[in-house]
Amino acid sequence: FIKYMGLSVLHPPEFGFSLVDLNRSSPKIAAQIDRPFIAVVMGSSWDSKDWMFDKYCRLVDKILSSGEMQVVLLGDKSKIDQAQRLEENQVFPEKNLGSSDKNRGLINLVGKTSLLELVAILKEAAAGMGPDSGPGHLSGAVGTPYISLFGPTSPKRVAPYGCQHLVIQSDVSCAPCNKRRCPGLDKICMSSISVGAVETKLAKALDSSNI
Repeated sequence: FIKYMGLSVLHPPEFGFSLVDLNRSSPKIAAQIDRPFIAVVMGSSWDSKDWMFDKYCRLVDKILSSGEMQVVLLGDKSKIDQAQRLEENQVFPEKNLGSSDKNRGLINLVGKTSLLELVAILKEAAAGMGPDSGPGHLSGAVGTPYISLFGPTSPKRVAPYGCQHLVIQSDVSCAPCNKRRCPGLDKICMSSISVGAVETKLAKALDSSNI
């Protein structure tokens, strides 16, 4: 894009976004937040970009188990059922958690935010994570580090601004295919992204934010 704009590739300009100066808090989380939180984006508009549900569950469980961070789930209405399942801890029945423990700092706002509320929440987050999606670009625009999971699309072209160093991309020969649905390979590009890899990038993002 810089080439087409006739600007120097060696010394690209710093782009500013008016959203960085947004001074607005979200009442939907204000009363529930008592420590730094991670914004977890549950999916995208492309089925092929979505990470595996069980991996979301394991990641959220690990974040919350430390007791140092909270998690705010974000996403559109198509992800409401998954978010509710995660919130109810149905994938961890062996833990036999009591009702008061199930939330453990988890705030489910999937399908419950306006665009402006989404921006405000992302700006307040210590970091965000999720697939290549609109919220990832909004995170970059408000200056929040975002760990983006790339499969069918190319981070060289569409990584969130300022968060290129936090990209996780699986090393499979068919990626990027730029297809909305996986052509019969069971989303191998996304399934090969491990929870551990996300944890490593998350720690890097939080360290850079001095959290």
